[in-house]
Amino acid sequence: VALCISSSFLTFVVLSIFFAIIMKIAYQNPIYGLAISFVLSVIIYNRQLAYPKLLIIKRVRETEQNLLPALRTLLIQMNSGVTLFDAMKSVAQGKYGYVSVEFGRIIKRIEAGESAIEALERVARTNPSTYFRRILWQLMIAIKAGSNIAVVVQSIINSLSAEQLTKVQAYSARLSPLSMLYMVITVILPALAIAFLTVLSLFVSGLQKMIKPVLIAITFLVIFLQIAFMGMIKTGRPSIG
Repeated sequence: VALCISSSFLTFVVLSIFFAIIMKIAYQNPIYGLAISFVLSVIIYNRQLAYPKLLIIKRVRETEQNLLPALRTLLIQMNSGVTLFDAMKSVAQGKYGYVSVEFGRIIKRIEAGESAIEALERVARTNPSTYFRRILWQLMIAIKAGSNIAVVVQSIINSLSAEQLTKVQAYSARLSPLSMLYMVITVILPALAIAFLTVLSLFVSGLQKMIKPVLIAITFLVIFLQIAFMGMIKTGRPSIG
């Protein structure tokens, strides 16, 4: 937190000097530059605080995107007569992002002398993805019960595919009202506000001096809202493989 505060303060100082000079030249008023710098510094500070959480979210999304392809590879290997260890090793050597990394950790623990159940349990406890942890726990239960692992993996694939399909349908239903709201807030309302101010300035003489600052504020507000909407759409997008 202290590092974020110090870096944000330094950013505020640099941006204040930059925007104050620009606003002094353009509008003879550096106060606007200080206000813009303060807002940008607060945004940067919040982004820095959220960065570790964003890394975890990114890792979870990448893991869940590669889960189905990795599980299908695991199933194909086991149906061809390969042991569970060799099938997991094949996934670890594949290009499945963090899924391959996690299976690589499992393989290393087994090669170091741990049982498959112990290795799966240790990795499951440290992985942030709920789906990945659930899959590892199901594999552990199947190994303990002596069940057919290929049948269990096929059941996991079917269940995960159904859940991802439900997520896609829910995301599609949520996207339509968001698109309408985006059009209203970032296109229609700013256009109406600019038209209203332009017409009003023709009748009110003192209002003409306020047009430029208001237009600048509307521009920055629209940019901020567009970034926020894009972030909402990207964040809500389901991770599918």
